[in-house]
Amino acid sequence: MDSVVCALALAYLEGRLRGGPKAVGLLPMKREDFRYRTEITYLFSHLGIKEEALLFMDHFELKRLEGLKVILVDHNLPTGAFGELVWQVEEILDHHEDLKGALPRLQRKHIEMVGSCATLVAERFLSHEPSLRLLRANPELTHALLGTILLDSINLNPAMGKTTPKDISMVNSLKSILEEHSPLLTNQQIFQSLSDAKNDISALSSLELLSKDYKEWNVGPLKYGFSSVLLSVSSWLERGDLVESLSKFSTQNGLELLVVMLAYTDTNKIFKREVILFEMEEKAGKKLDVHLKMQKEVLDLVVMEEKKVQEIESASNHIWFYYQNNIKSSRKQLQPIVHNFLLGVSKM
Repeated sequence: MDSVVCALALAYLEGRLRGGPKAVGLLPMKREDFRYRTEITYLFSHLGIKEEALLFMDHFELKRLEGLKVILVDHNLPTGAFGELVWQVEEILDHHEDLKGALPRLQRKHIEMVGSCATLVAERFLSHEPSLRLLRANPELTHALLGTILLDSINLNPAMGKTTPKDISMVNSLKSILEEHSPLLTNQQIFQSLSDAKNDISALSSLELLSKDYKEWNVGPLKYGFSSVLLSVSSWLERGDLVESLSKFSTQNGLELLVVMLAYTDTNKIFKREVILFEMEEKAGKKLDVHLKMQKEVLDLVVMEEKKVQEIESASNHIWFYYQNNIKSSRKQLQPIVHNFLLGVSKM
């Protein structure tokens, strides 16, 4: 949700204040995948934002657009279908570890490890009176930024290790603006409604689950992806199509390596994380398996030893299952580890 809300919000700011070429927020997904993002569809429905008003990456061929200038939000390297835009990127606004990609026309870069990129977008709105007036005049946008920060930071929960003082400050400022319009729901009410929508995956197939929160990157000719799935390995095994869906999804997206980060709350209401590492052919997977198990402080992975999981691993040399004891680490922490490892392998 962070990428989508930030792209739309920053495009609104750029278009209203700077004038010149038209600024549009381009969503980093195909239109057909939008319905899988249940937290976004819920939020936009609540705010009266119509799907037909949105632009998706499969609407046009980006490389054929003349004079295109790109601002990356919630990323600091063009990925997937945007990978061909390295010459068009002029600005970055992000909260992930800097992957230090070669961007020849980059003019401005702001990377700060806050809980949500929406925090940095909100800060930009609040930094000058003209942009602040835009925010005050658009309660829907203000609500979207507020909800995104709360969802990303797990309701500003310090125990999850995502929240910074700036996230808290921006939440308080956005709430103050919204209170000028009408009585406001509590942080918990806003967070819970979005969290419930995000966790509503009952109608999604396994392939749709993998598409719901998916990002991909390239390291030279190697393409790898990350999917975040709100399900445990044991629950997925009950569906009966775990390995088949990983293989089919990797083939459809041209991936050599797929990392699936699973997050869920168990029957005792304890939040847990698990990880699946899958590769189509035997390449870097075995070495990456060893490397990831060495990341004790960041990940603290423990190999799953359940019989059914062991049987799957024994039948294939290309899949690994782990419990992740450090639940504070998300894709934001794991993806740079994988990326830098693959960079090292590619240079050998």
